[in-house]
Amino acid sequence: MLTIYRRHLQSCQQTSVTYRRCKCPIHVRGTLNRQKIRRQSLDLINWEKAQEKIRQWEAQGYIDRELPPNSPATSSSPADYPTNAIAAQLPTIDYAVQRYFQDLVDRGLAYSTIRKDRIIIERQLSAFCQSRGLRYLEELEVGQIADFRSSWKNSANTGSKKLERVRTFFRFCRSRKWIKENPAEGISGPKFRDRPTLPFSKDELENILKACDNFPSSPKSTGGKNAKRLRAFVLLLRYSGLRIGDALRLTDDPVPIKAGSRLIVPPHIIGHRIFLYTQKTGTNVYVPMPPEFFEALNEVEKLSQRYYFWSGNGKMETRIGNFERTLKSMFAKAGIANGHAHRFRDTFAVELLLKGVPMDMVSVLLGHSSIKITEKHYAPWVKARQEQLEQHVMKTWDSRKEKLVRFSRTGTTTKS
Repeated sequence: MLTIYRRHLQSCQQTSVTYRRCKCPIHVRGTLNRQKIRRQSLDLINWEKAQEKIRQWEAQGYIDRELPPNSPATSSSPADYPTNAIAAQLPTIDYAVQRYFQDLVDRGLAYSTIRKDRIIIERQLSAFCQSRGLRYLEELEVGQIADFRSSWKNSANTGSKKLERVRTFFRFCRSRKWIKENPAEGISGPKFRDRPTLPFSKDELENILKACDNFPSSPKSTGGKNAKRLRAFVLLLRYSGLRIGDALRLTDDPVPIKAGSRLIVPPHIIGHRIFLYTQKTGTNVYVPMPPEFFEALNEVEKLSQRYYFWSGNGKMETRIGNFERTLKSMFAKAGIANGHAHRFRDTFAVELLLKGVPMDMVSVLLGHSSIKITEKHYAPWVKARQEQLEQHVMKTWDSRKEKLVRFSRTGTTTKS
């Protein structure tokens, strides 16, 4: 990042570098493509022209003064500058990464989505390119992306998702015509099998609620405010299907709030229902809640004037992390292996499907952007529902068949 400032002359009465109203010369300092610039004169005194010049340097990825020795304007033959001058005018990897994330922000994507992209693109890919001495997008080829994939130490499922994010980044670069081909398209993803959705059983849910009631409020005592709050939160996840981040925003105030760059209506209580808002899709639906939940919620003291489970201060990601650790401790006390918040969401969805609720309605309640996502994760339970239906039909036909046999023998039907 480059910063411009005025270097005041001895005749100037000002001394602060942040003062802009004088006519002293403007200098620049900072870093550009990981190259440190200690101090350089721009030969300008107009602040707006200086800002425009800096933006041009950051966009092209180099400082103009680096070009003249290899520039076509100063070379006698094109053979004198085919490598350096042409390469210097190509978009750099750092510039492409910067523009990519600016585009994600401008599109209004959720912070959690952008954060995952930053981990794989801004940190890992940039560090890999730096270790290989790669500076320009054109230098990235299929073999280097394959080496980058080989450096991952993740599971096959995580690796497949990371590879898709890398492909999306290079699709963006190709759409801007910075590269001719997407080098990540030639990389095959790892083979893996999706783990089946595992809802909680009735016994597990009972053990979870017992663990909530016995959750420690201090090293020497159990129960108390924390236990009551945890029980209400668990019941909220269980019967609403909300993601943990949306559930933490539960309130009784329907006034919209600002989440990132968007205004959203937080989940709030209306009678015996909860108005659901999912950040990923912006879908607004209502879901009825059982009396058990409202009984638990009435015993909860709000953490703020507006929210039940969040003070409203600090980052939501920090609060999510704190609650995930609390749930992990609670699952351990309940004796449930592989317990996590998303399994409450799975329990909510599977119970609806087994009761005959259509897949498209379940998809809306879960806030999925497409019904294909719902089918991908819950297809086995749709099959289980079909088997239940077939068994019911077969029992009905067996009963009718038995009645027909009785009628053929006696000529009359008997009431059962």
